[in-house]
Formats: sequence, structure tokens, C-alpha cells
Amino acid sequence: MNFKITTIILAIIVVVSSLIILGSVKAVDCSKPSTFSEQRFLLDKGFQISAKYLKNMAKLDACQAQYVIQKKLAQKEAISSEDKLQLEQKLAIFALSKDIEIKASSYALINKVFFWLSLFFAICIIALPIASTLAQDGSKLNKILNPAQLPAITLLAGLCFNFYSEYKGKQTSAENVMRYAYFSQDPVQRKSENVRKAIAEIDNGHDFSELIKD
Repeated sequence: MNFKITTIILAIIVVVSSLIILGSVKAVDCSKPSTFSEQRFLLDKGFQISAKYLKNMAKLDACQAQYVIQKKLAQKEAISSEDKLQLEQKLAIFALSKDIEIKASSYALINKVFFWLSLFFAICIIALPIASTLAQDGSKLNKILNPAQLPAITLLAGLCFNFYSEYKGKQTSAENVMRYAYFSQDPVQRKSENVRKAIAEIDNGHDFSELIKD
């Protein structure tokens, strides 16, 4: 296949995958406390991965806790230790969720790229023999569509699908860690340590052991 065409196809795959990852959800705006309820409702709109949704929820919670303290300061009211502790916890959860969301989004981008690549090569496996039989003998197109290329294309399809499966699993694991960070009632210090261990376990290099069979 022409190198330029291949490059264009890969570029389109990356752009489309990135747009899917970003989705259509607007970022949380902490400068407008009167719209917090509306923003929480709008977080349910649009396509997004779970990690992005929970990160925005955590940010909104932190904004609301910060607004309570700012309002009391403006009205010259006493700020309780409970208010301060709540703000610290919300900010800590938001920081954790932001870190996890970066990981999950990276995994989501990678697995979507390899998904489209594996789908593309799978279509090639089906279409190549058909197209080669329709092409005229001795033509340039017939040489390009040589069925002898099938083993290499099949290998690429399998390899891409393996990468897709690997990073899809990592994305799911990261999102489960995010759910723990956001919904768990564990103390923040314990939660932070558990999240650190979970991310370290998830964020390993690609394991080819499943591809190697004795």
C-alpha cells in the first residue's frame, strides 16, 4: 500500500480516537458557584470515559467545599475544623482523581488506536484475496494485492488486537481505582497509599507472555 495513504489512514485513526476521548463535556468552572447544580447535571451529557466523569465530579465537590469556606470568610463567620478537614479531603480526592484520569485517558487513547488498526487489518485479511482475484494478472494492482502478504497482515492484526486488549484492561483497572478513590470512605492517607500501589501495579510494560506458548 502507498506510504502516503497509510500515513493518512493512521492520522485519521489517531484524530478520531482523540476526539472520542475528549468528548463533548465542558470543564468544571469553579468561578461560578451559582451554576454548580447545573454543572453537575451537565456532567452526565456527552460521551466520556468513566475516569473523566469522576474527575470532574471530584473537582466540583472540591469547588463547593472551597466556596463554603469563602462564603463564611466573606460573612466573617467562624470556620470550623470540620469545614477545613472537608475541604482538605475534597482537594486530596480531586488530586488523586486527576492523576488517575491522566493514566486512564492515556490507556483509552492507546487502546482505541490499536482497536481501529486491528479492525483495519482484519478487513484487509478478508478483502485482499477477493481483490487480488478481481485484479488483472500482471497488473501493478495485482502485485500490490499479492495474497502472499496475508501471513504478515494476519500477524499485524493479531498483534494490534493484543495491544488493544492489554490497554483496554489497563483502562478498566484504572477506572476501578478511580471509583475506589471517589466513593470509598477510607481515610485520605490510606486511600492515597492504596491508589499509589494500584497504579504502580497497573502501569507496567506490555506483557508478551500470553503470546508465547510452549
